[in-house]
Order: sequence, then structure tokens, then C-alpha cells
Amino acid sequence: MIKSPRAREKYITLDRFLADDHAMVHIVPAVDGVLIPAHLKSQTTVTLKMSRLFRGSFKMNKETGIEAELLFSNEYFTCKIPFESIWAATSASGQMRMWPEDTPEDILASLAAPVGETSADKIALAEMRQEEEEGKGEDGKGDETKDGSARAHEIPSFAAKSGPASKAGRPALRRIK
Repeated sequence: MIKSPRAREKYITLDRFLADDHAMVHIVPAVDGVLIPAHLKSQTTVTLKMSRLFRGSFKMNKETGIEAELLFSNEYFTCKIPFESIWAATSASGQMRMWPEDTPEDILASLAAPVGETSADKIALAEMRQEEEEGKGEDGKGDETKDGSARAHEIPSFAAKSGPASKAGRPALRRIK
């Protein structure tokens, strides 16, 4: 029997998402019982890519949560993720389920802020403007491809914030294709 209705809902959602290739599981590392690599513990939130198809072991227990061997910098680490630490999950097809009562305050605040008003958006917009002034895209090339067609520019939005972090630690933006 599952402890709480939210844990049951998370189990059912993750089970459905993991029936596909993979799922992105968004967690709060500070929650008791979370076991992840030490360099990630100080983050407000961490996104882990999980799959039943990965080489490492994967177990999802209806009572306790997920235990999975995940690869970090070419080394496997056994992660323990209690359901209480999960604030959202995203399926391989992009479907997302969020549990607001378990979501960090700063994430909720960024959801409430209009696009372009969060710190990450302002930084991303400033970087994009600088690149445009220099006539270069993020890859150091101009705005045209080899065949002369224009490159797609990235536009900050909440959907982009749920992606992996950039080298500078800010959320990475996705290209519009």
C-alpha cells in the first residue's frame, strides 16, 4: 500500500512515463533520504534522466521511491529518490506533470513571472543581443547556414528552463526548429 495519495500519483505517473524510452525526474536534493552525487546536493533542484532501458539497475518501489544506478562523469552512482523529493516529471514525448506543493519556491516564482522577467531570462536575452551585435550565433558562426538559410534563434521561455543547465549553470535554451 502506498503511503500518501501524492506518492501514489507520482508512482503511477512515473510508471507511465517510464513505459516510453526515458523520463526526466525533477527533484529537490535537500529532502531527507535523497542520495545523489555530492556535487549535486547543494542545488535547489536537480533533473535526472531515468530509464528502465539504461545499463545500470532500476527499481521503483511503491512505498519508498526510486533506486537507480545512473552514470555521472563515466562512473555509476546508486541514486535513491524518495517520492517526496520529486516535484515534477517530464516524459520522453515532452508531457510534463508537476506537483506544486512539492515544488521549490523559486521555481514557482519563475513560473509566475512573465517571460523575460526572471534573472535567467534577462541574462539569456542580454547574451543573445550581444551575439546579434557581433553577428554571430552561439556556435561562433554567423546567422546563416551553409546553404544560406537563416539559423533559428533561441527564445527564452519556461519550457526552456526545464532543460539541462548550460556550462554557466543557467538553464539551457532550446532551439526552435
